[in-house]
Amino acid sequence: MKTSLLVAAALALLAMPVAQAAGFYGDGQAVSNFVWRGISQSNNNPALQGGGGYDGPYGLYASVWGSTMDRNDAWVRADLRGGMKERLSSGFGWNFGVVAHRFNESALNFNELYLRLGIGGISGRVSRDWQQGDTYLSVRDRLHLGSGFRLILHAGHTSGAEVPHYTDVAAGLTKRIQSWNLGLWTSDTDLSSSVPGAGAHLWLSIGTLW
Repeated sequence: MKTSLLVAAALALLAMPVAQAAGFYGDGQAVSNFVWRGISQSNNNPALQGGGGYDGPYGLYASVWGSTMDRNDAWVRADLRGGMKERLSSGFGWNFGVVAHRFNESALNFNELYLRLGIGGISGRVSRDWQQGDTYLSVRDRLHLGSGFRLILHAGHTSGAEVPHYTDVAAGLTKRIQSWNLGLWTSDTDLSSSVPGAGAHLWLSIGTLW
């Protein structure tokens, strides 16, 4: 019971606005399904998510993000991230860092190094779990449609010794309304429908940034 209360309090703090100091930011959102790399992490049920971070000098940054979930006996996840990023006046940008994925079920914990390169709204990313030898490659395009609408297209591929090799695709249509962001998303994979959490998904999101 004490652990449950502590986790609930942590998630509540993540959803609160952070101090309005230069470089600090935060976000919170609710989703009708928590889908990550094409697989539902919430057993096709809603989830609450939120986080915060700090962008420091020289492109250095650190952040924390958390979500409720329901998969492999885990019901909460937190991603602890740190790295360095830069975007040039030409529109080219890069982002290099490390992320520690942590769960209430510690046997699920893993770490990844990642590198993202992009120009404009198009980016490519490689994430590597150097301990397990698993790799995730992805490309994404963000298209501004005007009037606060944005179309996001995504494709990714998972490979490794301890995970199934599969491809996932996703598309999202988002609408910005003042500080709120509404989204309609769909995704699918080439995994068998017998794999828990796989298959086609359609979900909604509503979130805010500060």
